[in-house]
Amino acid sequence: WPAFQVAWKAFLEKPLLGHSQTFYDYYLQNPLSTHPFISNHAHNLVLQTLFERGLVGMLGYSIVFIVLICRTKSYTFIVLCLCILLGNTLDYTLWSASSLYILAAASGWLAHDFPEL
Repeated sequence: WPAFQVAWKAFLEKPLLGHSQTFYDYYLQNPLSTHPFISNHAHNLVLQTLFERGLVGMLGYSIVFIVLICRTKSYTFIVLCLCILLGNTLDYTLWSASSLYILAAASGWLAHDFPEL
């Protein structure tokens, strides 16, 4: 919870483009007085993206997922994307290898849905 609070506070400070420093460094400079834990990241995909890239970056990520979901004809892929996004409400693993391998495998499996790609 403290990481969520710090990330939201940081986003409100620079909502358009986000911060250029790491979340850890920002957290060290702006600790919560009630909690000694120092987090490396916000443990939430949306909050981490808003912290790092602001609304502009969040718009970019949103467009990517909206296009993927709208262009596919497979409910399996849509459910997979939504499950990964849901899982990232409690951690920031979308861009880690574990999530990317699943998305890459599913994208390859469904490549016939995207003949122009």
